[in-house]
Amino acid sequence: HVAETQTDLDPHELASLAANEGKKYPGINRQAAYYVAPRVIYGLKRSKRQGEGKLKRKEVGSCEASFTIRCTKTLYQSIKQRGKKRAAIVIPSIGELIFVQHREIPEDASFRICTISRNAAGQYYISIEFDLFLPAKPAEKIKKPIGLDFSVPKLYVASDKALIPEIELLKIRKFFAPKVATAHRRLSRCQKGSKNYEKARIKLAKLYQRMDNIREDFIHKETHKIAEEYDFVGVETLSLKDMADRLSIFKAVNDNSWYRFVFDLSYKMEERQKQFRYVSRFYPSSKTCHRCGFINHKLTLADREFLCPACGHHADRDLNA
Repeated sequence: HVAETQTDLDPHELASLAANEGKKYPGINRQAAYYVAPRVIYGLKRSKRQGEGKLKRKEVGSCEASFTIRCTKTLYQSIKQRGKKRAAIVIPSIGELIFVQHREIPEDASFRICTISRNAAGQYYISIEFDLFLPAKPAEKIKKPIGLDFSVPKLYVASDKALIPEIELLKIRKFFAPKVATAHRRLSRCQKGSKNYEKARIKLAKLYQRMDNIREDFIHKETHKIAEEYDFVGVETLSLKDMADRLSIFKAVNDNSWYRFVFDLSYKMEERQKQFRYVSRFYPSSKTCHRCGFINHKLTLADREFLCPACGHHADRDLNA
């Protein structure tokens, strides 16, 4: 009735109306009918705000969009079966999409929500969120601990000297810089809203997506290697925004993706039921000698070598931290 007449009713009036209508059907519980009202109100507000089954833009001016639905095991099995056959999944208001499954989900997983998103390059992703119960493992003695410190141009410096990042993330930006600059110039010369403008925009978005894919692939490989080899990991918490604002290496700080690295490492350690700890942001790890514990308050950011006045220990600043 509300949808047909487009009239606004008080939530309590609508709840009473639904409860009274439920009395006409003996098989419907009155309390269940009462809770129909909040769902109807939520559905009407959502349909007015973004439209049912439509992608909602994440922010003003963004080409990325997504919408979320409730996920069930039946829905996942249907998606999984279609993915094996390389068949198309039909999504309302979008069309047919070829499904390629990234990883298997355990059979005893409890499904929660399913998010369908589109990035700026026009690629679609289906993300399934689920809960998985992991049986508790008995506490084991820590055999291989490690500490990680944020570093530029390398992503991190480890207390284990044998662990060194394979590549520098800054090289990714330097390699793609000429191509990105050319794509930006081409986009600026096109008339906004034209077909050539859209082609140039997609080409530029694919370059940025390629850079993100290389960065994420590197971070996943590094975090997987650390989580498999070490039993205890300690990392420092930083305010990268303040570092990027104050220092002249703001691009290098942002490109290193330290937050993404720490997030991936934390959940991979949790999956393996190993210990992961954060070090306080205000703990003077760089100024404290790891041998005798003396705090050198005269150490500045320009000093890249640490020399302890008490015991005479000399080491790299990041390695000492």
